[in-house]
Amino acid sequence: MLTTVWMVGTLLLGCGEPPPAVTVEAETLAVGCGTCMFKQVGGRGCYWAAQVKGTTYPMEGEALPSEKELPSHGPEGMCTMERKAVVTGAVQAGILEVSAFELLPADEGARRADPHDHEH
Repeated sequence: MLTTVWMVGTLLLGCGEPPPAVTVEAETLAVGCGTCMFKQVGGRGCYWAAQVKGTTYPMEGEALPSEKELPSHGPEGMCTMERKAVVTGAVQAGILEVSAFELLPADEGARRADPHDHEH
């Protein structure tokens, strides 16, 4: 009987439910390399990431700039300095799937990566 009461109470309180969906709709976010700028670990090398409400998410999607469009380690690249971008997308399985991405002009006062404080 006690087990049944605990199980019903747990279900009513919402324990075990999936976390709320994280979506962004044309929000200006801090973006950059997850490894170089946001110090994420996991061995993925260099990749676009964004900070959404205090959490850093790796980003994927056709809307992201390619290495040809913006070299990662160039003067204004994702591995060199934190940038701002207007982003639309939704987090799925811990990855921000981007449907729209507009990189804003670089800010000379933006935080920059120390090229010697991490490995690629």
